Formats: sequence, C-alpha cells, structure tokens
Amino acid sequence: EFRRVLFRSDSSTGHHINLSTLEPGHFFGEFACVYQLPRSATVTAAEEATVLEFSDLAISQLMQRSPIAGERLMQIVQSRLIHSMSFSHPAMSELPEDDRLWLADESHVLEFMDGTLITRDGEMTDRCCIIIYGNAIAEHKEGEETIRHPMKTGDMFGDVSSYLRLPHESTIHANGRCLVCSMPRKVFQSFMNAYGHFELWVELHGKQRHQILHNHCE
Repeated sequence: EFRRVLFRSDSSTGHHINLSTLEPGHFFGEFACVYQLPRSATVTAAEEATVLEFSDLAISQLMQRSPIAGERLMQIVQSRLIHSMSFSHPAMSELPEDDRLWLADESHVLEFMDGTLITRDGEMTDRCCIIIYGNAIAEHKEGEETIRHPMKTGDMFGDVSSYLRLPHESTIHANGRCLVCSMPRKVFQSFMNAYGHFELWVELHGKQRHQILHNHCE
C-alpha cells in the first residue's frame, strides 16, 4: 500500500498548499488530460509507489465507449478544477475546506471556444461566473460607440450582485478558449454573508471595473 501527496502552489504567497492525499485507486493529471490545461500541481511520492499511466487517447476512447464512466469522470474533473481554483482565487483565501467542497459540488464548469457568446445582459440572474482559464471580452454600447472591456482569469461577473453587474445590454464573448465556473446564487450569497474578505474583494473588483469603464466612456 502506498500514499502520495498532492500539492498546489499558492500564487499569492508562493507557498505550497496540501490539497489532498492520494490513496491507491485515486488518479491525478486529469486537468491536462481532459481540458488540456497547463499543469498546476506537483505530485510527490510519500513512499514507494506504482503508478499506471493512461494516454489522452485512452481516456478519450473510454469516455466515448462508456458514456456513464465518461460523465462520472467529467463530474470529478470539474469538481476538482473548481476546488483547485478556490485556493488560487484571492476572494476565497479564507474559505474553510467544507465550503470549498460545497462550492465544488454545487458549481459546474462551462467551456467556450474563441468568439463564442458566454452570456448577454439579463441571462445571469441565478449565478455568479468566474473565469477559471483564458480571457473574454465584455462589450456594450455608449451612444454610437462600442465599448470593449477585456476580462481575464479570476474575473467575476453576473447579476447576483450590483458590484458584478455589467452595463445594460452588455455581452461577453470568449477571447480564445475560455473555462468559466458557474457558481449558484445560494453559494455566492452564503459566502457574501459569511466572509468579510470575500465580500470586500467582490466590492473592490466591481468598483475597479466600473471605474475603468467610466474612464473609457469619458
């Protein structure tokens, strides 16, 4: 029997965070395999270990041949991706593990290709969106002028808070490949009520974006 420990680098402090201990039968490397994301974690053997390696092709064939297994794999991958994101996002630095797991269980990941419409004004009343990977462009009209605002990894948007609401009739399109975490309203509101750090970050994030858009319009 062997144990392996998974670490992820915290970009805000440079320290390593122990995400989980992997036991026999557990797997890792799924972000790079399924979503072709850059590797963001280090897996270190805590004692002698034997590891079975699968290629991208083998995983793809498994998901095609067994839809049930593929669906379950995607659920696990998305949950882990959101859980991992919660450690690197500055708004969530103070969340306890139970709430990180709740966030991962209740949310899901949406994938958008370059130029795809992510959302338009009025479509996000029940959720908060967080860009996990990639970039997007928010766009709205000011008279005859089209105002474009770049959005990057970590940015939040949605009608769940006045701070995150974009200007009237805004649209958001993916700028390249983009992964977005869709957080339900109930989770977002719970975090806003329970964690002052989360609420403060959301408020500052919204005000900074509003100021940028206001200056651009002037």
